[in-house]
Amino acid sequence: MRNNDREMFEAVCDECGETCEVPFKPRGDKPIYCSNCFEKKEGGKPRHSGGRDRRRPSGGGVDLRKIEDRLSHIERKLDLLLEQTDNVQVRFRASKEDMAKLETEDESGEE
Repeated sequence: MRNNDREMFEAVCDECGETCEVPFKPRGDKPIYCSNCFEKKEGGKPRHSGGRDRRRPSGGGVDLRKIEDRLSHIERKLDLLLEQTDNVQVRFRASKEDMAKLETEDESGEE
């Protein structure tokens, strides 16, 4: 334990991917930053009194707009992947048909 015997929890920084310790139990609804990345994000500004970031809603509120934006982004990516998969399937079918035609032509030309 550090920081005046405050319980610390192990987490992974969402920015750099390093393992770090945070003074709260991560719930997954907010990003986690190691002290270096947090300092970069905050521009080296000291935390507000009481250790609470006043920009976040109290009570652990979820930013639905961010979640909707992320889901929309994921949907666009999935649509692109599905479109590419369909194109690959069409090209594969076309190449199989072309190969069948070539084989038929070869067989008819050999007779």
